[in-house]
Amino acid sequence: MREQTKDQDFADQIINMLLSKAELYKIREKTQFDENEMKWVVPFFYLRGKEVVLPKINARDTVAKEMQERELVIETAADVGDSDSGSLDEEHQ
Repeated sequence: MREQTKDQDFADQIINMLLSKAELYKIREKTQFDENEMKWVVPFFYLRGKEVVLPKINARDTVAKEMQERELVIETAADVGDSDSGSLDEEHQ
């Protein structure tokens, strides 16, 4: 159970860094819980700038394309202010 709590805390922190409460609410409005599968069915979405986009056509392809084109930058406290701070593009993951 402790590991599950740690994983939930990790996920919560990532979500809070990526989404505002308004964006999270917007996604939650379109999400449903599948009682048979006992899991959430979350619509495909991607971030465009600071806007949450819920594509209506070719959602899976659109999300995959956006994920391939984005860059993930992870900084530690020591890296803050360092312009060469461990930037990773999708190809190097």
